Amino acid sequence: MRFYAWLSRARWLNYRAKIMVMAFAGTHVPLIALAGSYAARGATSRGEVIWALGVALAATLAGTAATLWVLDRLLQPVIATSRALRRYREARVLPDLPTDFADEAGTLMADAQRTVTQLDAALLRLERLDEATGLLNRTAFLAEAEGPLCVLRLGNFSALAESFDRATATQALGELAARVARHLGPDALLARVGDGDLAFCLPEGGARRCATW
Repeated sequence: MRFYAWLSRARWLNYRAKIMVMAFAGTHVPLIALAGSYAARGATSRGEVIWALGVALAATLAGTAATLWVLDRLLQPVIATSRALRRYREARVLPDLPTDFADEAGTLMADAQRTVTQLDAALLRLERLDEATGLLNRTAFLAEAEGPLCVLRLGNFSALAESFDRATATQALGELAARVARHLGPDALLARVGDGDLAFCLPEGGARRCATW
């Protein structure tokens, strides 16, 4: 990491440009060595020197162009991952990175894709669900509820919390919610909307089920 840290001091160059500059410098080493060799030997024919340097320069520039193009293509996974993470951070757009490559760049994309997908699922759960009971929270319930609504209150919730602890009271509320859910069926929308309050949305025919409970 020391060399990377040293290169990072050049803040006017982005990561891709740093790689390109180093590749450009590296591919010109043969040309520099050739020029130095002719200078050291003191070649007798200036035309011979110019011709040799011209051929070496043309070959070096062609090789440099090909090298820079290949490096740019090889950097695309890193660039795509960076852009995808930035889009998710700024606009919460899930990435669509490939996950079927096995080299280091492919692993980077796959790990970023899986990590962001899992993170987004966890955030959705936190935004929609009540952590203690696993039910929908008030915000998610009000956004999805349609039709008749019922509210069921655990009247002694505060007393349970004071006599025992809040975890025990929440557990009692969760058991009540499980019984309500079993009675109403899988098509009912059930949520925790307050400390001791449950709310559920009755689908078609749900009012009859509620009345017979």
